[in-house]
Amino acid sequence: MAIGTTPIDHIDRHAMAKLRARGARLSPRSRNFVIDLLQVMLRQAKIWGVIAERPKFDREKEPKRMGKEPYTEAQLDTLIHHTRCAGEARDRVFVLLLAHAGLRSGEVCALRWGDISLDLGVINVAHNLSDGQEASPKGGEAAPVGMSSDLREALEDLPQGPDGHVLLRPNGRALTPVIVDRWLRRLQHQAGVPVTSPHVMRHTCLTLLADRGLDPLRLQAHARHKHFSTTEDYIKRLQQQKRAKEAAAVWDIGMPGRGTSRAPVRRAAPALEVGAHVPQAVSPLADRLPKNQPKKPSTPRSPTSART
Repeated sequence: MAIGTTPIDHIDRHAMAKLRARGARLSPRSRNFVIDLLQVMLRQAKIWGVIAERPKFDREKEPKRMGKEPYTEAQLDTLIHHTRCAGEARDRVFVLLLAHAGLRSGEVCALRWGDISLDLGVINVAHNLSDGQEASPKGGEAAPVGMSSDLREALEDLPQGPDGHVLLRPNGRALTPVIVDRWLRRLQHQAGVPVTSPHVMRHTCLTLLADRGLDPLRLQAHARHKHFSTTEDYIKRLQQQKRAKEAAAVWDIGMPGRGTSRAPVRRAAPALEVGAHVPQAVSPLADRLPKNQPKKPSTPRSPTSART
């Protein structure tokens, strides 16, 4: 078994250095894609017993890119309305698992009917599809997620197949993360909303819950974050956006058509004729100040009163 001309049990750091040199013209993202693909192949080779230990190679640093913004409530409502009116029952369940339950792509692929309790309105997220293998969900432990009334109703209308998985392909085969991406893009194109990834749908779920004032601990439980700092990032990001909007709104104060009057513009005073009376400038605060009154004579204090 070999990759190119290099036997798979001879792939070490020296061979990896040659591979990096050959891909020097590629972008860091493309080189990392090759590294990730190689790691998957080596992991499978270890499972098959071809190699005893899997060498690990570090990924390269990529420039940070601006992630896509989550949906607004109006955009999410448009997508869900499309699946309710024009889509199939499985389309509606698929979108609501991402948007209301906040499931990850691999968790949607591995979700089974045995993990769902319609009576309790709870989904027990216990499986995750990762690198082609079913494993525990992210965090290593199963965790419950509450269902919205829309999601529960959609699950009740969805027929259960013999495979045991909640969602399958039209040909009856199991889902993969690639199929989930394509499925979501197709529905987004049909609904006329921006095309995003399943992970952005999860961000939409958590961002909208935080915007509606959900308690941070309950938000952490719904997101199934192991560390509260991960949940706190959503709250901080939302607060920063609100402060930025409030700061920008200051420019609208006093603008024409905004419902408030601007301060009058000072115009140049007309030229006065010779000998005309020139009025004294009066301060706007002049009326509030007390009129000039004669000062009262101060009475000197006695030495005794000063000492006391």
